[in-house]
Amino acid sequence: MTINRVETAVPASIDGVRNFRDAGGCGGLQPGVLYRSGALHAMSEKGVGELGDLGVRAVVDLRSRPEITDRPDTLHGAAIRYLHVPVFTEQRWPQEQMELYPSMAEHSGRAVLAVIRHLRAEGKGPILVHCASGKDRTGVVVALVQRRPRAAPRPDPATVSRSTWVRSQPQAAVSCRRRAEAEVRSQVRTVCGCSAAMRASRRAASWAAGPGSRS
Repeated sequence: MTINRVETAVPASIDGVRNFRDAGGCGGLQPGVLYRSGALHAMSEKGVGELGDLGVRAVVDLRSRPEITDRPDTLHGAAIRYLHVPVFTEQRWPQEQMELYPSMAEHSGRAVLAVIRHLRAEGKGPILVHCASGKDRTGVVVALVQRRPRAAPRPDPATVSRSTWVRSQPQAAVSCRRRAEAEVRSQVRTVCGCSAAMRASRRAASWAAGPGSRS
């Protein structure tokens, strides 16, 4: 059992949830801001209470539409925001791992940005990311979030002046697409070579530029 940023003991498991663990403490993320797990369809009321004790304010569900139709998350009316941001919209993906992981990296951009935007927003609290088992899709999205230096929550306003933070924003906006392209391309290249890396780069540029840039 570990202690998160709000000095709450992080349980070894959440009742009714598989593969739950703290994904913080890595890549610039503090412990207790990002959690990962398997699906929440069997989560008990006790489990929801345990998430509440950790301060979890939002859940990002990476599963496809058929998966959530078959086994929707059970939040028992808790005040937790639910975001469905599928890596694959339909339950169709490559069966071979050498094709699967590059494909997941190429399709994870919307989920990665959803997580980062939540983490960067003031007062929104910790977030939980999950797929079906909490392994493949969740692992890829969490790894991408951990690799982005601006995924960490914003600094405490008491220690950083507003003028300093505001001046940093234009430069961050200009470089957003470039960073997304480089980071995704680097990870995909190690697995599947240059052609898939270029596809990932084009997707990353689209994610960074926003919905209006996609055809």
